Amino acid sequence: MHQLTTIARRIDPMYPTNRAIIIMTILISTGAAGSSLYLGASLFPAILQGFIAGIAIILAWAISRELDPDSEYAAFLPVLICIPLLLIAPKPGLLISFFMLLLLRIVNRTTGQPAGVLDSAALLLLAGWLVSGGFWLAWPAALAAFILDSRLKEPDFRQIWFAAVLVIGLAAYAAFFGITLPPLIRPDSS
Repeated sequence: MHQLTTIARRIDPMYPTNRAIIIMTILISTGAAGSSLYLGASLFPAILQGFIAGIAIILAWAISRELDPDSEYAAFLPVLICIPLLLIAPKPGLLISFFMLLLLRIVNRTTGQPAGVLDSAALLLLAGWLVSGGFWLAWPAALAAFILDSRLKEPDFRQIWFAAVLVIGLAAYAAFFGITLPPLIRPDSS
């Protein structure tokens, strides 16, 4: 996997908190699939629902680990919050969560490595996909990540190129589809 990405991490089951999140994910995935079956879903949609719930749990845990890598037990709080939310909103925004995880890993460099070209390209493409789906915050967030990564400790100057491609791509997308970008600051109406 490290041939393709420099920011991916393996979840080592020998580490106690990693083993705990693996067990929780299996239990929650199984529970979500079972409850979907109980509520009348057919087998494949129920399995898919369990898979989605498991991915949501892992992403909640991974994002919180990126935000505070030294507090390994604190990462379980978002997981506990996520469990009842899956009952209310069974279709979580997995792409947005994955986008946040990529942002954090690129800027924080918690893996000890700068983002590789494929990592940055994945963030760029995911930001474009999210913007095309109406999630406009993806472009300034990705732009900020690219600029920060090019300016912080041990700067990665190629990130400026990804920032430029992001801005040019967004402008081309807006021009092609006749879309005006929402204002970041609304003028005072008085």
